[in-house]
Amino acid sequence: MRRMAWSAVLILAATALPARGAGGKSSSGLAYWISGAGPAVVLLHGSNLDHRMWDDEVPVLELEFQVLRYDLRAHGESAIPEAPFSASRDLAELLTELGIERASL
Repeated sequence: MRRMAWSAVLILAATALPARGAGGKSSSGLAYWISGAGPAVVLLHGSNLDHRMWDDEVPVLELEFQVLRYDLRAHGESAIPEAPFSASRDLAELLTELGIERASL
């Protein structure tokens, strides 16, 4: 019973949070959204999706973490590539630009 009550409180607290955080575009054209505070967590989306696939999880995660979501190139609001690119290099450059030295994926 105690465990169930705690879960209900956590869900209610998460759903009661106002929208917050900041978003923008990196110098290379990647759209990103960052919210919360604490250790950094990067949420990666699947192919043919975008950052919105994490909409339900973010309110709970941002209670304890700094959450970064971004759209891969040619997805969502990010730029379409004009030349070959590396998704891992894109992420490394985004983290550097945002001043995030360490993150869990």
